[in-house]
Amino acid sequence: MKKKYDCVPLKLLRKIGAEYPKAWEQMDYVRSLHGKETDMNWPDWCWVPMSAAVTVVMAEHNIYDIGDLPNRYGHDIQAISALAPWRHSKQVYLFDETLEDDMVDDLDAASQIPSDALKMLPYFSVYIKVNHISVFGYELDGFFSHLEYDVNSHDSELRFLTVSKDGNQYDGFSVHIDEPTIELAFQRFMKIGIERSRAILGDRATGVFSNPIFQKETEVYLKDSEEICRKLLPMVLYLCLDNSDIVYHPTVHHSTSSNVIKDRYSEIQTWNVGYRIGPAIKRYYDDQAKREGHPGSHTSKRPHVRRAHYQHYWVGSGDSKHLILKRISEIFVNVNKEDDLPVTIHKT
Repeated sequence: MKKKYDCVPLKLLRKIGAEYPKAWEQMDYVRSLHGKETDMNWPDWCWVPMSAAVTVVMAEHNIYDIGDLPNRYGHDIQAISALAPWRHSKQVYLFDETLEDDMVDDLDAASQIPSDALKMLPYFSVYIKVNHISVFGYELDGFFSHLEYDVNSHDSELRFLTVSKDGNQYDGFSVHIDEPTIELAFQRFMKIGIERSRAILGDRATGVFSNPIFQKETEVYLKDSEEICRKLLPMVLYLCLDNSDIVYHPTVHHSTSSNVIKDRYSEIQTWNVGYRIGPAIKRYYDDQAKREGHPGSHTSKRPHVRRAHYQHYWVGSGDSKHLILKRISEIFVNVNKEDDLPVTIHKT
């Protein structure tokens, strides 16, 4: 990108900070108590549980009983929970358009990957800028992703907060990742969603939807939500790979001269994702299109691409045991020029 990146997540950060002036101070305080008090224990991969953001919103609106908290504040809670850790790192990942298109349909290949792989995010909260992904008909600028630990149910979740191009938050989604594999996590997606919807829309005494229309609409919404999560999750998973194609964005200045957070553009750090393999795949498809435009040529078998797949294995033992995850990218067969092959750049 030659022009300055219009940092939409920074706009949202400033917007929420203006609406909740004490939010970042309060969230940082809860974070500072991690592991220091009996009721402040949660897994190290979670920055702060979302319950802290609930407390921030309730305090700002002078609400003292969580049962009195209006549903309309749900987006604010999700935004504070995603932004509070992101504010400390301000990492933005710019996906190559071709790689993004490839990743959208990638989840089947990753279905047997352990859900624990998603706990290997490089930062507590990341922002992934997309090219042309929509949510319920609205085109996205990108989405936040972070890990959540529910202090009540003790569930582990990968959360998504989608963001519009004008810097407003859209819907938030989550996938429960306590299951052994990613596919099993999605099988649980609908079950958890219906249970939560019944608690909100149904009869609290019987646990049954009081209105069959609510049930149908809820099931449709959850199915659409699952499809959205299946599109977004592979891009998050890509950031957890040991062989990801990620390089620092050279046109953005990242200032580290001060430990004081000022929420300025100079604090943003951006990464190009798929900057080598994306163009290589695109060149292949462009070349294939040209070849198909000249029928009658039978000189040699055309190059073709095999779909990507994943490999994973555990290394070490005890506390040092950890997961290694690799995505074996499209394999170009019968390519004569070495320059046509993608080169993997490892992020340091």
